[in-house]
Order: sequence, then C-alpha cells, then structure tokens
Amino acid sequence: MQAVTRLRVRALAAVLCLLVGQVADAATGSARSATVVVSGSVGGAPEVVAFSGKVQIRSHLVTDPDFGKPPTVHLAIDLVDLIGKGLSSGAKYVCTAEFVNSTEVDANEVIELTFPFQPESRKGHLVARAGNLALTLRFDARNGAVISGTGRVSGIE
Repeated sequence: MQAVTRLRVRALAAVLCLLVGQVADAATGSARSATVVVSGSVGGAPEVVAFSGKVQIRSHLVTDPDFGKPPTVHLAIDLVDLIGKGLSSGAKYVCTAEFVNSTEVDANEVIELTFPFQPESRKGHLVARAGNLALTLRFDARNGAVISGTGRVSGIE
C-alpha cells in the first residue's frame, strides 16, 4: 500500500515539474543571441591597451503575467572574444568575464560594465587591470532580441 502511494506521489511530482517548466518557457520565451563589435582603449601604467573584438549577448524576454509589470530583458554578456594589445610592448591582453544584467525593454539601452583584463601569461592575474565597456543596444520589444548594438571600451574615470 505504501509503495503504491509513493508511486502516485512521484508521478504527481513529475507532472507538476513538467507543467511548471512549460509555464516558465511560456513566460520567458526562447533565448536570442547577438554579436556586438567592440573597440576602444584603456590608458594607464604600464601601457595603453587597445581593445577590439566581439561581445556575445544572449537575451530572454521575461513577462510578468501575475502583477502586470513591464516586460524585462535578461541579458548574459560574454566578453571572452574581447582581446587587447599593449601599444608599447605588443603583449596580448585577455578578458574572460561574463555578466548577467536585467533591463526594461526600451528602444535604446546603454549598459555600462566594469570588466577585468590581464596579460595573457601564467602570472597575468597578478597584474590585472580594469576597463569600462559601454554597450548601446536596440531591442525588438516583441521578443527581447538585440537588433543592433555598438560597444566602446574606455578607461575608468
């Protein structure tokens, strides 16, 4: 008798998990991906570092059916393809940062991030520095997709 009850509870739990997953998928939609070209430089010691590359952005539109708040876009921003070059030494600088951000859906949005970068060497983390990335993004209000964007790297002021 107890075995039958446990089986029924497990079956009910499995059905509830499937239903919750379907509701979450309907509320958030599917993920969209975009690539934004980025350039700019960071000054300071020991040298100026010029950056160029691409930033990968995944976006999800999230609606609020319970309280009727405006839709938001959840963003996952990956800087792994952003590469720097030391202007005096020619050294390669890398950034392995990823960021998560949420914003209301607006026609144009500027998102500023402070990101770490370091020389590509075994002990590069010992001399890590920071830069500022300003992303200007345009969204499709229907699905939260990034339609277009630009990115500019600068020093922290």
